[in-house]
Amino acid sequence: RPFPQINLPDRQWPSQTITKAPRWLSTDMRDGNQITPYAAKVFEWKDPKTIAFTLHDYLTWNNGFGPVTAEDVKFSFERIKGSDSAWAYQFEKLDNVEVIDQHSGLIHLKEPFKPFIYISLPYYGGHIVCKAAVENCL
Repeated sequence: RPFPQINLPDRQWPSQTITKAPRWLSTDMRDGNQITPYAAKVFEWKDPKTIAFTLHDYLTWNNGFGPVTAEDVKFSFERIKGSDSAWAYQFEKLDNVEVIDQHSGLIHLKEPFKPFIYISLPYYGGHIVCKAAVENCL
């Protein structure tokens, strides 16, 4: 559906009008639209505390770091959960991420918490980082 124009009179850059959904916006919840994950071809609740995912196999990191993997998801989410990041609170309900294979895994929550997919994954804390690249920098 077309994205309705939004006027932001106090905005200085890049313009005062948004005419399309920002590129970083991965969730359009208008009128009951469902989440459309960018990185996952499968993303579903298995039970009230478990989310199964399978990454698209065409996703790759730049600079020779290879494919985006379930291990990268595990590293990213568990790393921010245990950090002093301003975004760590978004992962308070995360127990762990279980890697099934190179592209698949399970996100385990400590308790049932449906809002997790809305308040954690689409925002800064939900960004997947390359485990090998981060470890290479340490």
